Order: sequence, then structure tokens, then C-alpha cells
Amino acid sequence: CGFPVTDGKYQSVKWVTNGKNKFLRFELRNNDKGECSSDDMKRHGAPYWERAEVKQETFLERNKKYSLEFEIRFVRGFQAERETFFQIHQYTKGCSVGPPLMFKAFSQGFLGLFLKQPEGLPVRHIVGPLDIGEWIRFKLVFNTSGDPGVSLYKNKKVHFEGQPFYIKDCGEPHFKFGIYRPGDDEFGGNTISIVDFDKFQLKFIN
Repeated sequence: CGFPVTDGKYQSVKWVTNGKNKFLRFELRNNDKGECSSDDMKRHGAPYWERAEVKQETFLERNKKYSLEFEIRFVRGFQAERETFFQIHQYTKGCSVGPPLMFKAFSQGFLGLFLKQPEGLPVRHIVGPLDIGEWIRFKLVFNTSGDPGVSLYKNKKVHFEGQPFYIKDCGEPHFKFGIYRPGDDEFGGNTISIVDFDKFQLKFIN
């Protein structure tokens, strides 16, 4: 969708080099409205939506098993409610449907993984504390079959295994990451949030 228009004093998405390491940093400030057409609409309890995200250019193959690993560091902020930092989405032209998997940070200082169900509300799994300033390694093992399930590992330790989620028949699964959150004009706006991502590895599993 493109990145939000800033005042030139910062970049919403940029590469950062630390010694021999290079990682991707996302920064979102109050009223950094996303460039997707839906971001300018009042929905899900927010007058608009703020977004700085990158998106997979291709789609994940159906009826395959994947392993996806990445490292993440919350640098600052994430004091607003419902700040999404990673999602497997499935929207494609002609199939208007929401993401089957969303990672979120909450103002209470914890992380949650939401898994879409065929009926009713998504199931929320508490993943742990926010841990500002610490690198966290996540691994998702999931399949894209007609009966998909996902296992989550945090810092190489299993958090849960084989939890179901829902991919619609017409959906095309793909992943997005960055910062995506509800805007809030009425109550003074959100704080500055900064997050780093590194070492993405997506693999097929036999």
C-alpha cells in the first residue's frame, strides 16, 4: 500500500546496520495513517488505521507445510492497544477475508497470537511479556491444507503445538510484518512505536 507520509525527520521503514549485522526497523508515530484504502475508514472501533508494513510479494502454496523463523526486538512504545507486528493474511482480489493469524502487542505489556476460527471470534494465546529492548526469536510451523494447524516456538522452546486456524477456500495465504494499529484522535493519539526485524527464514518441511 505504500508507507505513511512523514515530516521528513524520520523514516517509517529503514535498514539499520550494527557492525556486520543489518536489520529492518519500523517506526510509527501518531497519525501515521496507512496508505491502504481501508486505513482511511472508520472500522473495528477506530476512526482510522496507522500502518507501516511490508508484504510478501508472492503467495504461500496450498497443501504445504512450512517453517518460518524470525527475530524481533521491541525498541520503544507499543503502549497503544492492539498493535499488530506480524500476520499471515489471505486477502486477494475477489476474496475479501481477514487474516487467519495475527501477532499483537497490547498496552498491558504482553504479546498475543490470534488464530481465526471457521465460526465465532478468533482464539487468543498469550505468548509472554513485551520485553522492550530484548531480541526474541519466534518460529512458526504451520500447514496450508484444508485443515491447517500451527505450532509456536519462542526462543527455541515450544509454546504450543498443533493449534487450528482457518484459511478460506478462496484465500491466498501470505505474510506481512511491521506495525499496524488503530488510530486514536479522540484520546490524544498513540505513542511512538519502534520495532526491529531480523533473520527471516521460510522453509518447506517434508
